[in-house]
Parts: sequence; structure tokens; C-alpha cells
Amino acid sequence: MSEVTDQASGQAELVSDESVETKETQQAKDQVSYDTYKKVLSEAKAAKAKKAELEAELQKVRQSELEVKGQDKQLIESLRKQLAEKEQSDRKMKEHYAFNSFKNTVSAIGTKHGCIDMEVLLKSVDINSVEMNDDFTFNEADLEREIAQLASKKSYLFQKKVPTVKDGTPGMKKTETKKLTIDDMAKAIASMPKA
Repeated sequence: MSEVTDQASGQAELVSDESVETKETQQAKDQVSYDTYKKVLSEAKAAKAKKAELEAELQKVRQSELEVKGQDKQLIESLRKQLAEKEQSDRKMKEHYAFNSFKNTVSAIGTKHGCIDMEVLLKSVDINSVEMNDDFTFNEADLEREIAQLASKKSYLFQKKVPTVKDGTPGMKKTETKKLTIDDMAKAIASMPKA
């Protein structure tokens, strides 16, 4: 029986050694699992931090792209505004040059017709009713017609041609006095109307 007890105690030692080994192995496995868990957890945290950093960087890039697009829009808008200002400036310059050309042409024709007030004449003639060429010259025939119509409607703007007096006595024919004899001069004086 002592053998049985020795065997039983040997087996008990074996079971207890196996359970100690099993417990140690279990603890070692738990330790490895915990170490692996800590490692994976730290890698996950690092990956999350890296992800957050990359997302922030991506957001910055997207924001800068939007800013660039916004600047492009602003640049395009600025260039459109400059173009509109340039076109307006060119149009004003052409209108000014066309008006000066119109004014000079109307003044020349008005002077020819005996106009006494050019400002009123310029305001009376409609610039849009006269054809303008590409070189800012106007159809003079159209302007002549317009001014002739104005002369008939607004005769007070134009002078009537007064006959020119060549000497102090109207109606007398000009004759050379050096060739006249004294008798011819006496006849001429006698034929003059008495005042």
C-alpha cells in the first residue's frame, strides 16, 4: 500500500506539476497574448493617429485647391472687368473721335451755307441720321441734305447773301475815270440821283 500511496503521491505530484506547467504555460500564453494585444493596440493607435494626420493634410490640400480655384475665379473676374473697362474706353474714344469728325464736317458745310450759330446747328443735326464710314468720315451729301432741310425750317440760323457793293453808289457801272473826258464826267454827275 505504501507503493500505492507512493504511486498516488507521484501521480499527484505529476498532476500538480502538470497543472503548474499548464498554469505557467497558460500565463505565458496570456502574457504573449497581452503583449501582442498591447503591440496591436499601439499599432492601431499609431495607425489612427497617422490616418488623422493624413486626413488633416488631405483637407489642407483640398482647401488650397479650392483657394486656387477661387483665385482663378477672382483672376478671371478681374480680367473680365479689365476687358470691359478697355472696351468702354475704346468705345468712348471712338465716339469722341467720331463726334469731332462730325462737328468739323457739319461746321464746314454750315459755313458754306452761311450758318451764324454752329452750336445750335450741331445740336439740330442728328448724328445717327448720317452714314459714317469706317474711317470716321461722314457722307457729305447726306449732311448737305440735312442742313438744307434745316435752312428751310430754321432760316434764322442762316444768313441771306447780301449783294456786295463795289463802290459807294449803288447801281452805277464801274468805269475807268482816267479814260473819261471832262464832258463824260459831267454827264455822269448829272445823271446821279440827287439826295
